[in-house]
Amino acid sequence: MAQRQGGRAGTLAAGLSVALLAACGGGAGEARAQGPSATLAEGSTGTTTTTQAEPITAGAPAPSDDRSAALRPAEEEAVAAYRESWETYAGAAESVDPSPLDAQYGGAALELRRAQVEQHRVDGTSGRIGVTHGIELVTAEGDNAVVVDRYLDRSQVRDRATGEVVSQATGAVVPLAVNLHREHGLWKVVELTVVALPAS
Repeated sequence: MAQRQGGRAGTLAAGLSVALLAACGGGAGEARAQGPSATLAEGSTGTTTTTQAEPITAGAPAPSDDRSAALRPAEEEAVAAYRESWETYAGAAESVDPSPLDAQYGGAALELRRAQVEQHRVDGTSGRIGVTHGIELVTAEGDNAVVVDRYLDRSQVRDRATGEVVSQATGAVVPLAVNLHREHGLWKVVELTVVALPAS
């Protein structure tokens, strides 16, 4: 079942784990993530999205197999947009500049990411994002897609003035269902939902 949590970055793991947003219709994100068009591919290892945070190390083992191989074209596009959204958020969190977020996010997800970056500004901090993706399921129907990613969070929050690490993620695995919508040929992340997934 999906859970809700406030968007304030400081209340999350290292202040950077995604806040919980329920999908439209209450739990619909989970239902869509398990829809009949799901593609499960025997995968390569997960890839890493990182900034320059230390001691975060690129190339750390993924929490699970990345099953984003052998996808249909629309699914490949959605996964690529999802991965790019993390890069965009990482840059925004580190620079404390939310303006690039509009290119990759929309709807509730854009509001959430803007709020997280704004909280950094208010707190005098910046984010150093480090995640290792473990994509397990992808669906795409028309202009809507869902990606389920059990990602490993290794992010940091740093004081902007001193560079001191204020908080460090625990390295927990976060099961995230991500709703994307395609408009004018471009996929955007529109909703982020942490879900309870069955044990593999």
